[in-house]
Amino acid sequence: MQLLWKKFQKKHIDANLVECGIEVGVPNVGYQYTVIKDAVLHIVTNGEGTFKCQDVEHHLKEGDIFLLKKGETVEYYPSFSNPWTYYWLGVGGKQIINYLNRCQIVDNYVISNEDTSDIKNNYSKCL
Repeated sequence: MQLLWKKFQKKHIDANLVECGIEVGVPNVGYQYTVIKDAVLHIVTNGEGTFKCQDVEHHLKEGDIFLLKKGETVEYYPSFSNPWTYYWLGVGGKQIINYLNRCQIVDNYVISNEDTSDIKNNYSKCL
């Protein structure tokens, strides 16, 4: 269930925040599609879920971050017993993938993290 979905106007050629939102997972309800945005970062803020990309399945928990890239077929869904809540940030622009290439998430699609408090605080500023 989406709690929030906000879209932004493009202001720069190289990199833009395109959209952001908050999703509270509902058991047995997930997403499966081919990504059309340049990149979408998801930050799990509570609970657990599963993310599948390039035939690899990742079991995620609070603090984990996962990336969707344009043209990739992805699937992600909350766990049945402890459904996740996540924030997402859609980003785009001519240089966005080059910028993201500077961190490990582009190669691995997932970053395991422990503390999301800074992310939550900064994310709320976008809203």
